Parts: sequence; structure tokens; C-alpha cells
Amino acid sequence: MAVLVFAREFSFPTAAVRNALDAGLPQFRWTVSEAGVPLPGNIHEFPSKAILTGTSPTTRLSVTLTANANRFAGEAPPHQWHARIDAGECPSDDLLDRVTLALATPLLASGGEGALLQREPGGNWLSAADAQRMVQMLAQGQDMALAGLLGVAASRFAVAVPVGRYDPGLDELTLLSVVATTRPLPYRRDLIERALADNFPLYRWQADAPTGSGESFPGRKLVVGAMPGRKLSIMIDGRHEALPRELAAPPHRSHVRVCVDAGRDLALARRVALTVCATLIRGVDDDAQYQLDNRGNWLTHWDCAESATLPRTVTDIGEYDRNTGRTHDLFSADKSWLNGAVPALDDGLLTIYRGIAVTVRGGVTVAGATIPQAAAPMPLRPASPMPARPAVGGFGGGARGGGFGRRAS
Repeated sequence: MAVLVFAREFSFPTAAVRNALDAGLPQFRWTVSEAGVPLPGNIHEFPSKAILTGTSPTTRLSVTLTANANRFAGEAPPHQWHARIDAGECPSDDLLDRVTLALATPLLASGGEGALLQREPGGNWLSAADAQRMVQMLAQGQDMALAGLLGVAASRFAVAVPVGRYDPGLDELTLLSVVATTRPLPYRRDLIERALADNFPLYRWQADAPTGSGESFPGRKLVVGAMPGRKLSIMIDGRHEALPRELAAPPHRSHVRVCVDAGRDLALARRVALTVCATLIRGVDDDAQYQLDNRGNWLTHWDCAESATLPRTVTDIGEYDRNTGRTHDLFSADKSWLNGAVPALDDGLLTIYRGIAVTVRGGVTVAGATIPQAAAPMPLRPASPMPARPAVGGFGGGARGGGFGRRAS
């Protein structure tokens, strides 16, 4: 079984596939049958299954291409979705190699950057250029054992699965966002994982506790995104109590804390938090609002649609939440709770929230501010006498021309 992985979406190149098969195996007459319905989501016109059949006077062969909207479970490079090439009827390995490469070449070209092929389980991952090189080797009758030098070893893409619960301290947080809710929220694990995969396809996302999306708060939930050499952690902490009054939050009954650990990449952390916060309340609580950091506006339920798609296309959201939603100055402390809401405990939330405020310079997020330190007193300098000035008639030189401005006539 061969596997193809892709980092972006594209339509199935039917004509290019048929032309590649005709060129690579001209002794067969080829038909391409799209047996499956298009994949769900945003993958345009790509069938979930396609059957490729080649016939000659003496031989009949076929292979099946099965596409999956999810990521490949094995050791694979960062990608968004994948497809498998299975041998249905193929009399020899040589013919299967030729069909696989002829089919994969136009798909890799259409997939662009991030599209790679693995000819066999555990084998190297081949780019479009590597696959084209192998097509030339087959045409010239070269030994395919030499192809083992092409591509990138699968072991380079192994990602360690995180162990244990993530409980970030202040020094590990990149950003803390809060969601003020007016009713109990379900933990929408499946939707959050899918939204993160859509907006950040190069990460492999995994949420803890494989439970249904109906699980409710309170409690801490962990979502981890991993790619070679990098890991991003999100802790979603649902609380029954309201936020402290000092935060001047909109009317609410409970809240959720979204803690993002993205190293020093604050722009990435803000995009991730925007995705998670919008997904938590969209279609569930029309009166809920969310704030990315303690200097940003409170974004409303009606901002969710834009919040959910903006991180996909914009690298740094910059001033988005400072020009959208409602400024926190509109909410005074005596309006921050709904009737019956329980006040928040003094658990250091205000210290953390204020300590990682974002710094924006020229509309671009540049850094998180550290906790302010007490200023050291300025050292005293010995006083020095002021130099004596010569006595003159008024400030500066002598007045001429009847005073300041034009001379009176």
C-alpha cells in the first residue's frame, strides 16, 4: 500500500491522471472511475474513492485510490489529509510500481508544497521531483533498489506522544484568554480538534480523554499540536464561578480559561486562542463573550464566524480584537455578574492575566509583557551650582523692532 499526504486542498486532476497513465503504461487503455462521493469539508471535488483500470489484449489490472479527510496515523510529515493507493488487480510488482508512480505524479504536482509519497509502509517520503526521477528510472530500466536513496526517511517525522496532564505555570504561558459564559458549555472536543486542524494543518492535533463532544465543564482539558521539532499545548479550564470583578467583564455566570503555550510565538498563540474561544461558544451561547488578552476588546458571539476563519489566512491578527467587539471600559464591576453567579476565588488569575498582556507595535504583535518589577530608585547625584548668567535686559538679546512679530506701523 502506498500513501500520499497533502498539506492543502485541491480538485482531483482527472485529465492529468489519465494522461500520466497513458504515458507511463501506453500498452493499456485506461479508465478512471470516481466511485466515491467528494470528501467532506473544504476539499473540492476530490472523490473519496477512485478506481483506475487498465486493459490490454492479454492483461487487465486495476488499483484503488482511497482518500481520507483525516491525517495519516503513521510516521508522516506535517499534513492535512491523505490518500492510499491499494492494489486491486495487479499481476506484478513492476506494474504496480509503474501505476503507483504514474498516478502519484500528477497528484503530487497538484498538491504543491507539502505533498509527499510513501511507496511502501515505513519507506522514505518522496517529493514530486523524487517521484519524477523514479519514473525516469523505470523508463530507462534501471534497478529500483537505487531509489532507496531518494526522499526523506520516515523516522525523521516521528513525534513523541505527550504523557501526563499539562498544568502550565506562569513561566510556561504564552497567552491566557478568557470566555465569559451565561450558561453551561459543553466541551466540544471534536469541533475544537477539527477547527484547529483546518486553521493549522501542519500540526498533528490530539485532544485528551477520547470522549464525546457532549462532555461538559468544569474541569481541565488538554489539546496538543505537534510537528517535527515543535509542540504547542492548550489547556482549556472551565469554571463554574464568574470572573473577578476587577476584570470589568460583561454580564456572565461562569467562565473558561484558554491557556496557550506556544513558546515565544505570541502571534501563533493569539491565532490558536481565537480559534478555540470562538469554537467553544459558537451556536451554544449567544450572550457569551471572549477576550484574547487583558488589553483586548470583548468579542461577541456575532464575531465568531470571522474569528473562526481569520487565523487560517492571517499570520498575525494584530489589532483585530482592538477594533472589533466591545471595549472592556463599557463594563463596570457592578455589572460583571448575572444574578446568582458565584465570585471567583483568589487563585492568582489577575496576576497571570495582567502579567502576560500583549505588546502591539505598529499594528503587529511583537511580545508579551512580563510582570512589572518594582523600579529601583535613581542614584542621587551631587548637586552642582548653576553657572551665573550675565545680567541682560530680559530673556535673550535686547528687544528690537517693537516686540514679537512684525513691527507696528
